[in-house]
Amino acid sequence: MIDSNQQALLELLKASLFGMKPSFPEVVDWDAVLKEAQDQTVVALAAPAVPTREAEKMADARGKEQDAVFTDPRRTDKAIPSVR
Repeated sequence: MIDSNQQALLELLKASLFGMKPSFPEVVDWDAVLKEAQDQTVVALAAPAVPTREAEKMADARGKEQDAVFTDPRRTDKAIPSVR
């Protein structure tokens, strides 16, 4: 059985790959989700679907510059850091 953080990562991947709205568990430890994404080498895949504040943490973890910003077309209310 998977825990809520793994479920959150799967929801991020589902949203990113298939353009579906993520349905996150009520309790999510985003640091643990980031660690799992790093362990699975899917940070770049998951990042577009991450809530904005958490996306910035993922971008920092990748060590990429984030001065440029783009808007994910599936999300009308948030901007996320771009990766160069």
